[in-house]
Amino acid sequence: MSQSIKETHIDGLAFGYTQFIQNVSLALLFMSGAFFMTVDPTLDAQAVFITIFAILFGAISSGQANQFGPDLGKAAIAAEKVFKISEVPSEINAVDIPKGATKVPHTFAGQIEF
Repeated sequence: MSQSIKETHIDGLAFGYTQFIQNVSLALLFMSGAFFMTVDPTLDAQAVFITIFAILFGAISSGQANQFGPDLGKAAIAAEKVFKISEVPSEINAVDIPKGATKVPHTFAGQIEF
């Protein structure tokens, strides 16, 4: 119980920290946009908002994509194993039946289990 409470507090602090960083980043983006608008009077608000939201959505997307980083190595190893298996020639050729071999009857009974 004591360990669970400690872990919950750590999780809560980490979540609060990430929310704080998100909001501070957004505030800095808006502050920098306002600063650039005061420095360059030809800059309109629409261009600033488009830039802010492009940066914001790009950062969110890269953060979400980054969480799958460790799985990419595992996926590459799994794909390599699958391709190795598919390259091994089969010992049974179901298409070419050699002369003298008996054909498999059209009706048969069987059961497959996994």
